[in-house]
Parts: sequence; structure tokens; C-alpha cells
Amino acid sequence: MVCIARAPLPTLWMMVTAILLGLPPSIMMALLPRAVRAEHLATALGVFYGLFYLGMAVSQTLAGLLRDLTGDPAMPLLFAAALMVLTVPAVWVFWRLEARPDRGSPAV
Repeated sequence: MVCIARAPLPTLWMMVTAILLGLPPSIMMALLPRAVRAEHLATALGVFYGLFYLGMAVSQTLAGLLRDLTGDPAMPLLFAAALMVLTVPAVWVFWRLEARPDRGSPAV
């Protein structure tokens, strides 16, 4: 995404970005069912999507604000790239939390 904003041939970089970044969302969506019990999955998905769309609205507003403050038309792309980089430590935290022993679960 940074290359779209800063490198020559932005159309090429846009196609590369679309191909590379089109795959991970489906993989990441498969993480939620692993994190909650089946009986809580519908509620968890509702909370997830509520927060997801709230985050989409806030992040787009922040991207526009950054563009207005800096005057750089590439700033929304750079902001999006930074948010995408932050998904790596977020997934790592998820895996760490997932690996913890289940405390407080009822004995079966």
C-alpha cells in the first residue's frame, strides 16, 4: 500500500496489493469460531461485526482527518498501511490468548 502512494506505477502496486491482501481476511475470519464456544458464536459474531463496522467508520474518518491536517493526498493510504501492519501483533496477541489454558470453563 505504501508503494501505491509513493512508488512509480501505482496501478501495478494496486493490483499486487489487491491480490496479496485479498486472501488474509477469510483466514482471519476463521479465528473467531476457534476463540468462543459454539453456543456463544452468534453473539460473538454480532459483537465482532459491530466493532468491525465501528472501526471502519472511525478509521475512515481518521484517514480523512490526517489527509486534511497534512495536506498529503497519499496519507489515507499510508494510514491504511499502518493499520494493516498493526494486524500482525494483534493476531499474535490472539494466538497467545488462545493458547492459555481455559480457566473457569465448566467440567464436562
